Amino acid sequence: MLAVSESVVSHHTITVPAGLGIPGRDGRIYSTWYPLLSLLAIPFVYLASVACRFSELPLHYVAAVFVSVLPGAFTAATASLVALLSVRLGSTWKGAWFASLCYALGTIALTYARVFLADPLLTLLTIFAIYLTVKRSANEIGGAACLTALAVLAKPTGALVGPILSAYLIAKRTRWRFSLLPAVGTVLGFVFYAAYNDIRFGSALNFGPSWSLFRLSAIPSGIAGQLVSPGWGLVWYCPVVVLVFMGMSKAWREHRLEVLAIAAIFLAFLLLHSYFIVWYAGWAWGPRYLLPGIPALCAFLGRLEGNTKKAAACLALAGFLINACTLFSFYERYYSELTERRIPVDATVAWSF
Repeated sequence: MLAVSESVVSHHTITVPAGLGIPGRDGRIYSTWYPLLSLLAIPFVYLASVACRFSELPLHYVAAVFVSVLPGAFTAATASLVALLSVRLGSTWKGAWFASLCYALGTIALTYARVFLADPLLTLLTIFAIYLTVKRSANEIGGAACLTALAVLAKPTGALVGPILSAYLIAKRTRWRFSLLPAVGTVLGFVFYAAYNDIRFGSALNFGPSWSLFRLSAIPSGIAGQLVSPGWGLVWYCPVVVLVFMGMSKAWREHRLEVLAIAAIFLAFLLLHSYFIVWYAGWAWGPRYLLPGIPALCAFLGRLEGNTKKAAACLALAGFLINACTLFSFYERYYSELTERRIPVDATVAWSF
């Protein structure tokens, strides 16, 4: 994705060097990754190109430093939206900021705030769309539709968000022309992405991974792996999420449909990525594919009180200590060393406790 931004700035094209993509139209090499993050990174890569004029460093390394601000900004905005959504779900402001801190410091968000991947961006777009949809005014729903379109361009799995939000609005008996807007946004995002694929590869449905990597037989291990496995399980890397159900139970009476919608979005990400045989997301820290569904769940932590809230604080601290390892020695370095020793990373629970 960074190579696409560099190519746009340096050569005014979306092609990438050999080895960073696959052949497309006219034999040129194109990245198979998603377009939105590359687009957002262009201004930062341009600033990096200006900085390179005053040094002898290659553009790629300087650009990597400049764009590193993006995932941090996405995560900060997501944490703020956790607080806003928590208030919308009946929490006090004090409880809302507690929920926000639990997400930002007690989950894998702490790690992925420093990685140039599409997941922090998709996470921001997902919770922002949820928040605007829950407000249910015409302008907010229209904004949510724009966000669901962008979610598809951030990562194709973002297509899960719009239909679920439309179903929520229909259940809330919102006018049809407004209820369908999030789903329409998803369709428009898919159309734009298909056009982008056609421009690059001459095939509108070339979204990267082969369909052969999706198998029903992978679902049981995928679900167990993403939730409880020692190497990637949610309960180990985001232990505070265990108490989300307590917050949901407190919000159930007043916000039943909101609880169902947020749970449905999380479960949709879980099931889709469990269907993918590479459910562990390759070189990842914890359940990276579940990241977009975690912040909306954490919003319910704002409803906790008394001893349950103290327990959540303890679990958030445990999550911080687990994820803070990456503040000192980043996990990709460990995977690189395994690869250099010819140890198959994807077949090893590399970070098993």
